[in-house]
Amino acid sequence: MKKYCKLLFVGIASMVSIAMSAQSHLQFKGIEINGSIQSVMSQLEQQGFQSISAENLTGSMVGNFTGRTVTLLLSATPVSKNVYTIIVVYDDPSDESLLFTVNDMLKTRLTKKYGEPLNAEEQFQSPYSRTESPRQAFMSQQAVCRTVWKLDQGAIAVSIQNLMGQVVTTLVYADQVNTALNESEMDNDL
Repeated sequence: MKKYCKLLFVGIASMVSIAMSAQSHLQFKGIEINGSIQSVMSQLEQQGFQSISAENLTGSMVGNFTGRTVTLLLSATPVSKNVYTIIVVYDDPSDESLLFTVNDMLKTRLTKKYGEPLNAEEQFQSPYSRTESPRQAFMSQQAVCRTVWKLDQGAIAVSIQNLMGQVVTTLVYADQVNTALNESEMDNDL
């Protein structure tokens, strides 16, 4: 009987542990990607980021991340107003030869921390390449450079893209639980 009780206890403990890990949230700088824009921004302010703007469903901040000045963009779900994604935007480097520097550094560090990515894609349409006019390729939507890591709590993606007329490297942290909540809340509007 003791053997069955121990087995039952281990089974229940395992299920609770699995259930808790399925409900945990992805973290950015040790902060869960969960809660209102104001609460997440408040925690980021404690880490040295400064608020640029905060609205009901979006927020932006500036601060130091990986040794560089970056802009953070936060998005929240439309109904419950829970933050579901944080996007780190690295400035457009003035020197085209540096375009891949941050992207490659992030890919190396994230692979070291999380293992091999789920997906890595780098493509240029002719006549463009990594060394031949890459900025123009991204500006004209003729290049793709994106790497994605899938984690139990969500996904992290690094990409180079045209963002409002600037070619930038972005690092996206998307919480799995709140991203699903966002999709559900948006589907209710359709």
